[in-house]
Amino acid sequence: MEGVSVKRGTAILDERGIDRQHVQQQLFDCMLEQIFMNGIFHADPHPGNVYILNDGTPALLDFGSVGRLGTLQRDALKRLLIGFEQRKRVCDHGCSAATGRAATGNRKRRFGTSAQSATGSDGI
Repeated sequence: MEGVSVKRGTAILDERGIDRQHVQQQLFDCMLEQIFMNGIFHADPHPGNVYILNDGTPALLDFGSVGRLGTLQRDALKRLLIGFEQRKRVCDHGCSAATGRAATGNRKRRFGTSAQSATGSDGI
């Protein structure tokens, strides 16, 4: 695999007339797919582990450190991000920090379970 670290990749992109924002979007989409679709993701994407190949394609290296999210954690993260996008707080519907419950219509949904599974603790 021939390329350079993303730190020096701008020269390749400029030389080939490749839009940097397009490459950034490709990397971002790749990470989102890993997290939300697969539930397994590259947990160490620092500049030394992100390369720009000679054709301008971004590549992730060194999957020695990966993260895993189960279905509950992915769903909770999706709801959180959707809430941010809609400029709403996660607890808009009367969340109580003491109980970890939030009212959703007539139902109550427990948020603490996902955080406990992901972190092994009672906190987020």
